[in-house]
Amino acid sequence: MHEEDVVTTWWNRISQAARTRIQAVRGRLSDAGYSVMEWVFITAAGANGRRADLRRHQHEGPGKDQRHQGQLTGRWWRQDQGNIEVSVAAIIALMLLFLLIQGGLWLHGRSVAQHAAQQGADAGRSYTAQRGDAAEAAERFVAKMGGSLQSHSVSVETHGGQIAVTVRGEISSLVPGVPLHVEQRVQAPVEEWTE
Repeated sequence: MHEEDVVTTWWNRISQAARTRIQAVRGRLSDAGYSVMEWVFITAAGANGRRADLRRHQHEGPGKDQRHQGQLTGRWWRQDQGNIEVSVAAIIALMLLFLLIQGGLWLHGRSVAQHAAQQGADAGRSYTAQRGDAAEAAERFVAKMGGSLQSHSVSVETHGGQIAVTVRGEISSLVPGVPLHVEQRVQAPVEEWTE
């Protein structure tokens, strides 16, 4: 036998086995009241239980088996109840996700305000610092952070050899109309020349 004859023989055997298998499946489906296309669509939709029970119930006719009708309704309820549980769980998960993101935005805004106040205090406490250096350094830091703090303000107070820089601002909110405020204050001693 040539190689082509061997391949042809094996191909014929495999195709005959496949045809036999397909005919057997088609026969079982027609016995159950399905066409092949119905079975493909039902399986692809993932609704085997609900549609198969409905189809079986339609073939049995009304009043044939009341117990079967109760089982059918119960299965639908359990399936719908699972969908409701998944919906509620998804809503809770999304709320937790938004809360986590909002918390991260608040912590970031607080950190920016803290560092801006620290930059301002460091610039203002220097021995060679001018009057507006503290506010300018804080404003420069906030501007460098690119909009993390909105509607921000910087106030500088000096008294008794101390400088205090306070940075206030609003952070982005995921809930429209609900502003979130942050305020950070840094106080440090002013450097003095001693001999």
